[in-house]
Amino acid sequence: MLLRELGKAWGLLRGLPNTLLFNFRYFPLAKACRLPVLVSHRMKLVKLGGKVELANYQFGSVRLGPADVDVFPEGGRRGVWRVEGRVRLGDGVRIGPGSSIVCTGELDLGDNVLTNARVAIYCAKQIVIGRDALISWDATIVDNDFHKLYDADHNWINPPAPILIGERVWIGFGATIAKDTRLATGTVIGAGALVRGDFSDPNCVLSGNPARLVRRGVTRDAAI
Repeated sequence: MLLRELGKAWGLLRGLPNTLLFNFRYFPLAKACRLPVLVSHRMKLVKLGGKVELANYQFGSVRLGPADVDVFPEGGRRGVWRVEGRVRLGDGVRIGPGSSIVCTGELDLGDNVLTNARVAIYCAKQIVIGRDALISWDATIVDNDFHKLYDADHNWINPPAPILIGERVWIGFGATIAKDTRLATGTVIGAGALVRGDFSDPNCVLSGNPARLVRRGVTRDAAI
């Protein structure tokens, strides 16, 4: 236990330069001094643009990049923060090691949203993730196609489209949530699934590529 606590303290010290840079860039002095966002030394701050809003400005209410799960140490792939849009982070948000947040649109993560390692969130228009959502390792949430496609009349045919994810959603490892998707409260996404569309029934399991409804009436263990 002592070694674990010492390891956490060492991690905070190593991340202090990133933590100071992030907080004093985004928040007024009085709020920045509280260090509400703790940033790992393994999080690469590529672009500190746009605007960040917090639900709670107390010390450590949000953590970007720490290894809170023993099976995913911080020493792997570096995380990326590249923001030029607006990001709102709820109280207790945890972004796992090696994860990427890239935002030129509007990104809203509710209270206690937890991502595991190497999660990628790419927001060009709008992504909303409800409170208590759990996102497993290597999952991807992307509301755009990155490159534009045009028809014969030069009309843009693949613009970004919002992703709206309800509360207590569980996204399995390696799953992809594509643009123009809506997930109801309590939805469970199977590992490796490719999800796009409007899934309005709550507490259902979606699985497959493309994802389809495979079970109703499920509830995720609150302890997870």
